[in-house]
Amino acid sequence: MVDVPVFLNSAPVPEPSKPRNIRTYTSAQIESLLRKADPEEREAINNHRRQWLANTGRGAGYEAKRRSQKLRATPKWADLEAIARIYCERDAITRKTGIVHHVDHIIPLQGKTVCGLHVAANLRIVPASVNVRKGRKHKP
Repeated sequence: MVDVPVFLNSAPVPEPSKPRNIRTYTSAQIESLLRKADPEEREAINNHRRQWLANTGRGAGYEAKRRSQKLRATPKWADLEAIARIYCERDAITRKTGIVHHVDHIIPLQGKTVCGLHVAANLRIVPASVNVRKGRKHKP
């Protein structure tokens, strides 16, 4: 079972039966996949694994910085349940439409000219392509 944050008053969510990408597999599962895979698949899995391992430090550093910034940008008065509902709604929209959606900070947490807060009023659900294109930009 997946741990659900304390502020969500819902039942625990069961883990998906099949991991989504190579990073969620255990070493034993990867070895099992490699034994069953044909040579082309095996090479693709190994390439992905090598690429991920080569960038692990960079990715981990970026994620640590992002988590830290989000924590600092979340005021004590923020409605964490409202924020959680927005993320749950994003997941539902992604499942319903089949298009990946992100929760976008209208005013970015790490903008070049302005920094926003991690609060419900600063969040919106947009397709991933729109959010990635926007990046850290903010147009008033």
